Amino acid sequence: MSEENLEIVRRIYEGQARRDAATVLALYDPEVEADFSRVGFGWGDRTQDVCHGIDEMRSLYRGLVRGMGGLRRQPRRTNRCR
Repeated sequence: MSEENLEIVRRIYEGQARRDAATVLALYDPEVEADFSRVGFGWGDRTQDVCHGIDEMRSLYRGLVRGMGGLRRQPRRTNRCR
């Protein structure tokens, strides 16, 4: 992973820790495709495992914040790029 992409991931985790949905969503590409099929738990009222585009990511994020009281994820470790 490039240093640039690693920094984006760090900023997403930091935004999630602050419950700052606007910052988190602004970091995603508008054409994002995110596959959550391997996560292993349901997404509330969502019936699909793959989000297509920023509007679906926004919907997912709102549902998570409501259903879980917010996102509080911290990376376990960060691999340095060479």
